[in-house]
Amino acid sequence: MSRKSPDVKAENAFIGARIKARRGEMRMSQKDLGAAISVTFQQVQKYESGQDRTPSMRLIQIAEALRCDIGYFFGIDNRARKGLIAAQLVIVLESLGAHPDVVAIVGGYGDTLDDAEVASQLAEYNANGSVIKDDLVANRNKVN
Repeated sequence: MSRKSPDVKAENAFIGARIKARRGEMRMSQKDLGAAISVTFQQVQKYESGQDRTPSMRLIQIAEALRCDIGYFFGIDNRARKGLIAAQLVIVLESLGAHPDVVAIVGGYGDTLDDAEVASQLAEYNANGSVIKDDLVANRNKVN
């Protein structure tokens, strides 16, 4: 068994704590996260405790499964910026008459969703089933 330097242990523990925190925010079990990234829940426990280093490719998979930027695991949190974008998107969606459920989803979870994904998926949907994508693009500059 190799010995890890204190810096490496601290880094592993920090990243593991961030994985655990984000998994908790998403209300996801270790088993569900493990299934999403093709590892056992025991391996997820090892990542979260800092016992095992999380390989970079696995960290990318974890970020995708937990719907966050990979920077989150290193203490870089872009959710405030995403929240502002979501707030702007809510204004546009409301002005276009989007279904209230869509507006509620964006307003409630906008800081956790990928902006491009939200814009492309929600722009295709409203209460009447009509496409509002063109209106969304046309009104994007009005919000700024």
